[in-house]
This record gives sequence, C-alpha cells and structure tokens, in this order.
Amino acid sequence: MEMREIEHSITNIKADTNRTEILKIAARRAWKKTKHTAMILPMVAMLTISGTSLPPVNSHWIESAMRSQGQAIEQSYVSGHELKHAQIGLSATRDPCSTMASETKISSTPDYGLDGTFWAYANSSKGWTGGDSGVSVKLPDGRTVWLYSDSYMGNVVNGSRQGIVPFMHNVAVVQDGNSFTTLHGGTYESPKSLMTAGLEPGSFYWNNGAIVSDNTLYVSYSNMHYLGNATLWGFKSSGTILAEYSLPSITLKSVTQLSSKEGITWGAWMLDEGGYTYIYGTKADNNGLVLQNYMYVARAPRADILGGWKYFDGTGWTNDQSLSVPITNAADGQFSVTKLGSMYILVTMQDLPYSDKLMMYFGCSPTGPFVDGKVAYTTVGQTGAYGTNGDPDIYTYGAYAHPGLSKGNTLVISYDVNSSNWGELNSNVNIVRPRFIDVTVSFANSEG
Repeated sequence: MEMREIEHSITNIKADTNRTEILKIAARRAWKKTKHTAMILPMVAMLTISGTSLPPVNSHWIESAMRSQGQAIEQSYVSGHELKHAQIGLSATRDPCSTMASETKISSTPDYGLDGTFWAYANSSKGWTGGDSGVSVKLPDGRTVWLYSDSYMGNVVNGSRQGIVPFMHNVAVVQDGNSFTTLHGGTYESPKSLMTAGLEPGSFYWNNGAIVSDNTLYVSYSNMHYLGNATLWGFKSSGTILAEYSLPSITLKSVTQLSSKEGITWGAWMLDEGGYTYIYGTKADNNGLVLQNYMYVARAPRADILGGWKYFDGTGWTNDQSLSVPITNAADGQFSVTKLGSMYILVTMQDLPYSDKLMMYFGCSPTGPFVDGKVAYTTVGQTGAYGTNGDPDIYTYGAYAHPGLSKGNTLVISYDVNSSNWGELNSNVNIVRPRFIDVTVSFANSEG
C-alpha cells in the first residue's frame, strides 16, 4: 500500500469529519490492509494522532520507517498500545551524531545552593519575591539578567507574603555575584511591569527568550490580551515584539513588532551559533484531541538580528515564512536549545498537561532533528521545602537551561512551581519560585 492510497482513503471520508477523525480512520484502514508501520507512521506523525489504538510497534519497523521515508520518528506510548505522540524531524539516516545521542547518559541532582541564593534575596523583601518563566542572560560585564514573567514583590514574613502584594506580568532581576536588584516600572511602593510599551488596555507582556548581541540585550515578549472580562485564564496572544535594551544601563531603546502571520510565537528561545542567531518559535494547535505545540526555527546574521530573517523549510532556508515547517512537536510552549560539545540539547517539560517529567532531546544541528528523548528529572514528589510534599494542587512547568551558569558538561536547568489553589501562592512563598537542578551529560566516546 502506497501513501497515495492512504491519501485516497482520506478523500473518500465525509468532508464534514474533522481532520483528526479522518486521520484516525485512514490509519486504521491502512493498518488493516498493510500491518506495517512504515506506511502509517509518517502520516500519523504529521498531525499527532493521540489515542489511536495500534498494535505494539517493533523497533525494527520504526527504523525501517525512518529509512524508507527519510524521517526520524520517535514514538511515545501509554498503556502499551496507545499512540500518545510522534516526534517528527528530517533525517535520512542515523548519522554518527544521532548514534552518539542514543548512547548519551544523563544524571541530575537538585542545586540547593542556587535555590538558596535566590530564596535569600526573595525573602529579603527588597524586590522580587517570586515568579515564573525565568530566562537568564549573561551580560558582557559578568552580570546576569534574570527575566521573569508573572512576579510578586512586597513583604515576606515567616514564609508568607504579607499586606498588599504587588503583582507584575514581567520584571528583570539583575544578579551581580550574590547581589540582586529588581528592575520594574512604577515605584517600589507601587511597582508595575517593566515592559509596557505600546500596550492597549487589557493587555500585558510575558517574556520569552533573550540574547545579547552588539552590546544590546534583545528580549522577546508575547503581547497577551484578555478576551472580554479580565479573567485569569481568559487571554490569548496577539503577537510578539522584540525589545532592545541598551547595555550596561539596561534601558529600553526600541521595540520591533515581529511578524506572526503564520501564528508562530517567534523568540521563544534564541541561540548564537556560527555567525547566526537562531530564533526559535512555537505554535499551539488544537487537533481536536489535545493541545499540541510545534517548534519552528528562523535565523538571522548575528550582527543584524532584526534584518534578513530566513526560515527553515525542512531542507534549507527560505525568505517565505509561510514555508516554515515544524522541527519537532516534542517541546511544550517553553523550552531552550543549548550547544554542548557537538550536540544541541533541547530542554523542555514533557508535552503533556501538567507533566512532572523534565525532558532532554538531542540534535546534531540547531534545526534538529531532536531525538532520543530522555527523562532528565522528575519534578513532583520531592520532600521538604523544595518539594511538593504530595500536594495535589501543585504543578510544574517552564523548563529552561541557563548556559551562562553551566560548566563543562553540566547544564544548570530551572523549572517553575505553581498551585491551582490561589490561596497558597501568598501563604507559602516557596511555591511560585524556580527550582534549579544540575544535569550532567555523559556523551558516548567522552564527547563534549
């Protein structure tokens, strides 16, 4: 059975059936006729059929599918036979770099020292007392800027936030050794978000990725706006901006609206490599069963981040953003890509609702494919002040690597802790604060 026969099966299904159901039916028909995954997996991978019952997949069949279709497809299963998601990426064969990825070992430990450094400042009532979505950037003068989205300030007394608790959608915390300073708008007594330029009423910015180039700090922000009444979860993104901050003063210089005509949030992460700045994007798509995130990449000359963007189309680079293709669907909406040795490591939480699995995927280039996903850390279940103590309201998200703090083959990674019980957010300041872990990567053949 050829792929065109599968496509023909799709065209014979009623037009009013949604695309997920179409692919389910086509996959079942294809399986019934062929009993071979090489004909099904490429089609399934394209739109991520979740919950389709298929027989167990033999690893040799997966390898056959990869070779015959010129794609690297990684399977993740639940309950033995249920296909949960497929990671897609372009790769004709398993080259030596991919083989090394499959043999890579990882080990992780909590970084209580870094946690303690942050918590000492957060408990001092001198600025930031907690927040999420923490991205760090090493500045040329040795300082580190920590960019946080939803954040708190105010007084901390005996482990809880007291009195009026100011809340901002974005701030910057500047670290100079063990000294910290919080940058925000407004005044200390009545602080506002740091970035508010160009906002309309009912809108706010969340920070994405950031990078330093030519003595300028570039920060990507998502412009979020409320739908109707300003309810906590009733908002959506209305575009992305790239803000330029002058260094060393960290003062706003200019703001550029990024093109998002394809619905891609550009600047989710940025990476300098080989004369280019790689700008990663993410796009959420509800395929009828689950909210699926897709990861894209563009690049620009390192000396001209705002000019000459080209978009990865699966084989090369194009000026046409509409030809962008996703490089993986393994990442959730927050992720980082870091070069370690000759490998590129994608760090993200497992792309499942409220997953406690912090994942690492390995690639041979900034465009991937990112394969051989490994669980680097399980976030839920720790005991003590740093853990969740079995609290069912606690959830974790927002995993990022911090290249400026990492040394050798050990990556410093943070993740966010939050609670669906809003009362806990002030009564226990330890919840809305990052947790840091150190993950050591042992490459095959001692690479790195």
